[in-house]
Amino acid sequence: MYQSKSSLEVAVEAAARVDAVLAKRGKIKPNPIATALATANKSSTDLFQTEFEINDVPLTARNLLTKGITQEEINHFSGASISTRGRYVTPEDRPKLPKGERPLYLFIQGPNKQSLDLAIQRIDSLIKEVMEQEKFKMGIPPPMITMQTSLPGMEKVIIGLDNAPPTFDVRNKVLGPAGANLQYISNETGAVVTLRGRSSGYPEAGTGQESPEPLHICVEHQKIEVLHAARQLAFNLVETIQQEFNQIHPQLTQPPMQMPPQPGQLQTVTLQPDQLPPGMVPTTLQLPVLGQQPGQ
Repeated sequence: MYQSKSSLEVAVEAAARVDAVLAKRGKIKPNPIATALATANKSSTDLFQTEFEINDVPLTARNLLTKGITQEEINHFSGASISTRGRYVTPEDRPKLPKGERPLYLFIQGPNKQSLDLAIQRIDSLIKEVMEQEKFKMGIPPPMITMQTSLPGMEKVIIGLDNAPPTFDVRNKVLGPAGANLQYISNETGAVVTLRGRSSGYPEAGTGQESPEPLHICVEHQKIEVLHAARQLAFNLVETIQQEFNQIHPQLTQPPMQMPPQPGQLQTVTLQPDQLPPGMVPTTLQLPVLGQQPGQ
């Protein structure tokens, strides 16, 4: 729950500031009581506070979020300070938790509400990154072509220039000078925007290495309208870079990659006259794809 100054505290501070200005101009003598009250209000209680429970997030994410280096990174991103409180409690032990003790959570404290929102947004983002990495460890294949994820609040836009020669620096063209391109998308929409995947130079949370996914722009935000706006700007950026590449290297332009149908999916098959019994006309069927048989 956010905490801020009361109306009385705000009024006292305002009166103290007016008195200070008038005293400086020699109009009145300084009021020591008002000055003391104003100074006393500038304490930790003036900071906005909230909490984010991490007791039940995946172990890898829990370990990451309780590291000092991670909490420093969140502080640098948001301006809010992060500290670990409570202790890990199993689902079985939660009902037996002694009075006064709480499950593991992050205590977040910042100078304004925006700093808390940014901190929560970054914490959410780190948890999602860890969950995506866990999928790869479990052998679940990465999303292909569209790179849409099952996680809410995150979308990925493929760059699609894996065939570009080293002279066409895809990574820096996406980032722009000092990351200006992605920063523009973030400033315009409020989303978290990062370049990830192969050759991105972005270390994923939990592994410290690049994601094995194709190079892509990742946009993240909890509000769907913000997410869609950031995704559209990312599309526009990628389209501009692809057009530049096609103009410089038209001979290297490739058609969009087509994925072979997977077992269980339907594929369209057109039967020609020589494949049909006499009297039947050419037709188009949708047939299920069968798995490969041993020895084939």
